[in-house]
Amino acid sequence: MSKPVQELLIRHCCSEIHNGPSVLAAVDQLRPFCFWQAQTAMQNGAKVVLWVAFMVLLPMVEAIANLGASMAVALDRAAHRQAVRTDLPTIVRYLQDVLEQRLTAVIAGVSDAKAVGRWARGTQTPHPDTEKRLRLAFQITQMLMTAESSDTVRAWFIGMNPELDDEAPALMLGKEPLRVLQAARFFLANG
Repeated sequence: MSKPVQELLIRHCCSEIHNGPSVLAAVDQLRPFCFWQAQTAMQNGAKVVLWVAFMVLLPMVEAIANLGASMAVALDRAAHRQAVRTDLPTIVRYLQDVLEQRLTAVIAGVSDAKAVGRWARGTQTPHPDTEKRLRLAFQITQMLMTAESSDTVRAWFIGMNPELDDEAPALMLGKEPLRVLQAARFFLANG
């Protein structure tokens, strides 16, 4: 494999790995590159390069795919563990910081935004259904914050989402929590 080809491949892989869950997209882009390298080698009569393209490059592409899938699963599990283990006032303070108090109240399904402040201070405890919403919102926010800014995460929660039939995730969290979580995973994987 020529040095310019190696450098191109390394640059491409590094940029895709930096983007985290989009590594699988890199694999889809790199597979044709492997085949193109093999085809070029055949035209030039270089059987050794053909062997390198298939025996070295393609397994490397597959390894990158596995790494991307493993990273997504690890991220998902870590966010879930953190949502389960973190005390509720800390969760609410985090959501207040990232999503702001009014949006946190909408997600929680309450009309009184000041209740969010009381939960954050620990002077009041929300209803168990509300706590479930808050913990899931925290898990999703943690996942999204690994790849996006707080402004983008806030926009994701309030914007129309095609994965949720153009409903806002903040409004759907109480009705269909699993679909909202799946929509967050889809957003992370596909941008």
